[in-house]
Amino acid sequence: MWPTSTVSAKNKRSITMAKPKINFLFKIGNNLLHKNYNDHGKVECPICNSEIEPYWEPRYDGIRASCTACGTNWAES
Repeated sequence: MWPTSTVSAKNKRSITMAKPKINFLFKIGNNLLHKNYNDHGKVECPICNSEIEPYWEPRYDGIRASCTACGTNWAES
């Protein structure tokens, strides 16, 4: 879900979305089922433009981010 910039032949900027590799830590009791080795990177809050580190939310089956400055919570995927 992180955009990558590309420039077309006519010097117009277009944005293509690169699909992230999602790994996460999933633990039930003492059994570790999967661990996240990929860094999800930093994103900007759409409200206050603070840098935020997104996290994997298994309940919603996707990447989410929460801003501590303004309290915004949104889905990244």
